[in-house]
Amino acid sequence: MSTHSYKKFEDVESGAMPDKMTIFQDCLRAFNSSPVDAKKCRTLIARLLRLLYSGETFPKQEATTLFFSISKLFQHKDSSLRQIVYLAIKELSSISD
Repeated sequence: MSTHSYKKFEDVESGAMPDKMTIFQDCLRAFNSSPVDAKKCRTLIARLLRLLYSGETFPKQEATTLFFSISKLFQHKDSSLRQIVYLAIKELSSISD
């Protein structure tokens, strides 16, 4: 995969972290769209997990909103999306209501 198409999200070479608020808003938009774009959702969840794994946290209300928005994706037919949804829910469950 070329890093060129990925650069619109973040600069991979610099190791810069994606912006937390941008990811939050992009996630809500993508997860609640119809139809759901599985590839876009997987990319956004991967970015969200990168933030969480690096020690970044979200306020309880935002984490809860993300938790419920992501959990709806469990019903999607794309198995790789469901797998990453599981990882995200596992991480968010400790910081959400």
